This record gives sequence, C-alpha cells and structure tokens, in this order.
Amino acid sequence: MQPAATAMSLLLNQPTPPAQVPDGSAAPLPASSYYYALERLERRLFEMNAEGTHALHELLQAYICGIEEMHPGIHCVLLLRRGQKLYPFACGSIASGFMDSLADGVDIADNTGTCGTAAYLRRMVVTTDISKDARWDAWRDHALAHQLRACWSTPILDNTGEVVATFGMYYHDVKAPSSLEENTILRAVHLLQVLLDNQRRAEQLHLSHMRYELLSQATHDAVWDWDIASDNCDYNSAFETLFGYGRDRTKNVWSDNLHADDRDRVLGGLFRARQDPAVFTWEMQYRFHRADGRIANVLDRASIVRDGSGQAIRMVGAMQDITPIKEAELELQHLSLIAKETVNGVIMTDAEERITWVNKAFTDITGYTSAEVLGRKPGDVLQGPQTRPHDRRCVRKSLAARESFTCEMLNYNRSGAPYWVEIKGQPVRNQRGELEYYFAILTDITEKKKLEQLVIEEKIEAQKEIAKAIINTQELERSEIGKELHDNVNQILTTAKLYVENISYYPAQGAEFVARSCALLQRSINEIRYLARQLVTPVLNDIGFRATIDELIAHYLSLGTFHVDFRYSLGERKLPRELQLTLYRIVQEQLNNIVKHADATSVELTIGIDSGHLRLAISDNGKGFDPGKTARGVGLKNIRNRADVYHGQLRLQSAPGSGCHLTVDFPVPQKARAQPSLRFPDSD
Repeated sequence: MQPAATAMSLLLNQPTPPAQVPDGSAAPLPASSYYYALERLERRLFEMNAEGTHALHELLQAYICGIEEMHPGIHCVLLLRRGQKLYPFACGSIASGFMDSLADGVDIADNTGTCGTAAYLRRMVVTTDISKDARWDAWRDHALAHQLRACWSTPILDNTGEVVATFGMYYHDVKAPSSLEENTILRAVHLLQVLLDNQRRAEQLHLSHMRYELLSQATHDAVWDWDIASDNCDYNSAFETLFGYGRDRTKNVWSDNLHADDRDRVLGGLFRARQDPAVFTWEMQYRFHRADGRIANVLDRASIVRDGSGQAIRMVGAMQDITPIKEAELELQHLSLIAKETVNGVIMTDAEERITWVNKAFTDITGYTSAEVLGRKPGDVLQGPQTRPHDRRCVRKSLAARESFTCEMLNYNRSGAPYWVEIKGQPVRNQRGELEYYFAILTDITEKKKLEQLVIEEKIEAQKEIAKAIINTQELERSEIGKELHDNVNQILTTAKLYVENISYYPAQGAEFVARSCALLQRSINEIRYLARQLVTPVLNDIGFRATIDELIAHYLSLGTFHVDFRYSLGERKLPRELQLTLYRIVQEQLNNIVKHADATSVELTIGIDSGHLRLAISDNGKGFDPGKTARGVGLKNIRNRADVYHGQLRLQSAPGSGCHLTVDFPVPQKARAQPSLRFPDSD
C-alpha cells in the first residue's frame, strides 16, 4: 500500500506537500485550496483512465489515497458487491488487520455495520460513535481494536439502480462529516459510479467480443460482418473451409459467386431489407459457387444494425452450408415416392413405437386405413391369437435394443383373416446416436408359405411312401427268406435226415448215406450263410468300405457264375457311414438280381466321382429285359428307395439280349469333392 503522502503526488504527477499543524500532524486544506485540489485530482484520474494503461484497482487505490491526503485523519474503503455480500476492493491507510476481518464479506442487511446497512437501505448512513451504535454490534470489537470510532458510508448504484459498491470513510475520533467531507463523499460516489460503470461496460464489450471470436472459431458456419458505410465485409475462417475462398479475397466474393438464377432474387431481397427501417433481420436460401466449381446450397441469416434514424449501418450474419440437408430432402422425396408406389407395406413409428405413417400398400395388405392405425403400436393392431410367441419376443427384443431385424410373422388383417408377412425393421438415429424413428417394410409371403407348406407335406408324404416301401420290402425279404428256408434249406435237411434214417435199414450202404448226408448238410450251411449275409449289416468300420465291397464281390465270384471288374476311385477319403451302407446294399441287391435273372458272365462295377456327382454304376452282359415290364420288381424297388433317401438319381438301361446298365448319382459329400474324376463308360 502506498503512503498517503505520496499517492496524490503520484496521481497528479507533481509534489503536493501537506500543511502542518503545531503537533506535527497534517492540517486540512483551506476551502480555497480544497476545491482546486479536488478538481485536479478528479481531472487527472479521468486522464489516466483514458490512457488505458492503468488497471482499475491501481486508479482507485491512488484516488482513495489522494482523498485521504486532502482530509488528514480519514481512512477510505471501497467495497464491491458480489451476490449478497460486500468485499474489499481498494483502501488507503486503514489498518490491514481490520481489512482482513472483512475478507469473508459483509452481509447486505440492516444493522450489519455502516457499509452493509447503507447498501441495504440504498442511502448514506453516518455512524458518529461506533461504540454506541447498535448497527455495529457484530463488528464493534473489530473496529475498536483498531481505534476506529466513526464511519460514514454511501452506496454506489449502477445505471439500473442496483447497488454495485459502497464508499466508506473511517475516523479514529467520534465525529460527523463536515460540509467539505460531505461534498467529497458525493463527488467521489459520482466519480466512482462513472468509473465502475465504464469498467462494467468494457468488461461486457470484451466478453461480447471474446464470445464473437470464439463463436467464429467454433461454428461450422461462415460468419460475416458487413460495415455498410465502408462496404467492407469480414469473414471468419469457416468461409474458406466451406467455400474455398481465402479471407484476403473477400471484395465482392459473395455477390460475384451467387448462382445466376438466384442473384437477382437474393440481392433484391437484401436491398429491400436494408431500406425498410422496421426490418431488423434478413434470411434467405440460395445457391453459391464454391472455389472448386461445385455448387453449395446456403441458408443465410443476418441481423441488421440501424442508427437513430433507422438507417442500416451494419449487418452481421452467418452462411450455413445446407447442401447435405437439401440432398437428404431430395433423397427423402425419392424414397417417399418409392414408399407410396411400392407393393410392399411400409410403416414408420416414433421412438415410442407408435405408428406415424403408413403407405397405400399397407392398407392394401392389412385393410387398415392410415387414420385407423396412427398413434397405435403395430403389434396391438396386427398380431393375433396364432402369432407365434417366439416371433413376438424376437421383435420386442430388437426394438428394446434399438437394432434392425428381419422376421416372418403371422398377422391378421382388418377382417380377422390371417396372413404371413416378412418384416424388415430398421432404426433411424440422429447425429447424437439417439433413436428418432423406426421404419419397417412388410412383404406379403402368404402364397410362399402355402407353397412351403405344400412342399413340406409332399416331403412328409414321400417319406411315408418310402417308409411304407421299406416296410413292404422288409416283409418281402422276410417272405423270400422264409421261402428259401422252406423250399430249399428245409428240403435239403429233410433229405439228409432220410439218408441218416436209412442207415439202419441198409447198413451196407451206411458209408455212402453218411457221405451224402454230410454233403447235404454242407450245402445247407452254405445256403444259411448266404441268407445271413443278406441280413447282417456289413462291418464297414472294421475293414473299410473298399475292403467290404471287395469281400462282397469275392462271395459272388465264389459262385462261379460271372467275372467282376471293379474300379474304385475314392482313395482314402471316407464317405458317411450311412451312405456307405446304402451303396453296399444297392451293389448287393443288383448282384443278386444278376445272379437270379441275368445269366451274365461279366459284370463291371464302378464307384467314383464323375461330373460333380458320386456315381455308382453296375453293368452286365446278361440277357437283359424290358424295363417297362420289370422295372416295378422288388429288387429295383429296393434300390430306388435306398437311392431316394440320399437324393440319388437312378437310371436304368436294358433291353432283351443287351444286358443291363444301372447308374445311381448322389450329391457329392463335402469330404469327397477333392477326389479326381473317373471316366465312366457312356450310358447313352
């Protein structure tokens, strides 16, 4: 804190030694010198304030010390208001200990010292004797501890009448203000009011300018400021970012690059807005040429600043690039046209899943008009008693998670008739990722569902037929085995029994009868072994598919009726066991047919990959037959049924005297696709 004796000298920029009284203390200025000194103090304060090089606190500190120099024994304090309290801002020679006691603020209320009461009452308050004034009950000890006996305080108001500060004077003696001191107080309050108000305005202007600069830097819009008198227009950096023109190329850059079809409309509208004193805003959409030749759609808004006569002197505005919005609007128009004309139903719902729009196809599918469904939830309108709970849960789960979904659902139209639809739902979100609405496309798939059901029923019926054929085949096989046992094995065993019985009657021929019985018994064993082989499932996993087929071929070769040429090209790749068994049974069935009916001497058997299929081919040089007459035999039925189970395609070629060629093509199992192709004999 500067000494009071030098503060005024510093402020006035010249020495002003105070007068002395006999006890050595400073004497008050005479009236003739007082007014002169006060005027010089105030004038110098305003000059220093105008220079703009001194902080407000520095100016007020020096001013207060100057007042103390003019009125020896007085101690001045300026308290600023923040909220509902007053806080120290500037002071002169008053004890620092007392000022520290005010650091937490003085409440603006009645009976809270002289300053707090003055701010509360909004008028000057004079306390001539602090020790006896009830308004100092809470602060008396602090004041008396620093020998302060009197205090006068005046509120400082802003131009709206609100208290912004208080100016107080303290004395060490019990005292009321003199006329000169009252004059100093009134003039100081007025001067401080002007300085504080100017400071507030400067701060507001600085804040406004700072906000403008920050806004210009932060916004994506091209902010412009047009001084109409000088015809100078400034742009922020976003102007170059959006449109490609440097800020040093702003002379006529705006008017020169308006789209030719929009220029007259825009310039005319701008001129009319400027000329009408009642208009304070201007807004227009237009097209604007970017520096790279592309065209931008612009929304331009501005405020018009007018002088006292209503003349436009300035315009401040912002150019917003709305090209993406315009493109989205155009796309939305196209989508809207598609939605109206498509045969698929379209529903739009809000974030609460309530219908906001449906197209005509929705009405055609459901029978409900737009007015009947708006504001309702789709599930409440369209679902019914046979709608599957699983489908409902799937849709609800997707809606709750704000996810897209696709499902098939049984709905009900307005008349209560059920129909099937495929629903494709899609959420639409705003830039913050929040759900704005859902739209769903409904495709009537009732006929598709009917066809699918028909196919399912046909498959079930086909399976029933296959099962029936298998059962019939099994019964026929049992019947054939029964006949073989009765007509063949039983007769052989009966003959062997007779030979054994005749030994007692013809002992001399016993050895011959025993030999014949043994031969018949061996023949019976062979027959039973043959029948068992037809029934028992081959042990494919033990010796492998190729070895199992080789063993089967060896059995037929042992009969000595024909030769077999076997070609196998599947290598080590294993087929599914069930398919292996099917191939085995088909080979077995066809070789049985050849044994029984063909009188063949040569058979060709091939298993391999050909033309993208797993192919089984069996050919013989037997007597052949007419497929039209015998194709419905039990053996061929067995082969066809087994092939159908694995989607095999059977082809049979034969004619009397030309042998027989049987081919069955199966879809290639995944594991067998890499095998090399094997060329088969032509079947045509």
